[in-house]
Amino acid sequence: MSISIHVKSGYDPQLKRFRLTINDEGQGITKEKLYKIMDPNFTTKRKSCGTEMGPSVSSNIIKEQQEILEFTSTVGRDTNDTYLFILAYW
Repeated sequence: MSISIHVKSGYDPQLKRFRLTINDEGQGITKEKLYKIMDPNFTTKRKSCGTEMGPSVSSNIIKEQQEILEFTSTVGRDTNDTYLFILAYW
C-alpha cells in the first residue's frame, strides 16, 4: 500500500500565526479514536509498528511553547496534522 504525504504552509492573519499542515492520504482515523491520539499509550498500529508516541510528545512540546496542534481526519481518505506557530521577529 502506498501513502502520499503533502505539506502546506502559510500565514493565518486572523490568528497571527504561521500554519504548517501535514496531510497523509492513509486510511484516516475514526472520530472515536481521534480524540485519543494524544494519549501516549494509544496506537492504531500496535500489530504492525510503533507506539504512536509522536503525537503525545509533539503535543507536550508545542503546548509548552504556547503553540497550537490540531488533528482532523476523514475515515477512508486522510489525516491532517496542523501546527500553528507564533512568528518571532529578531
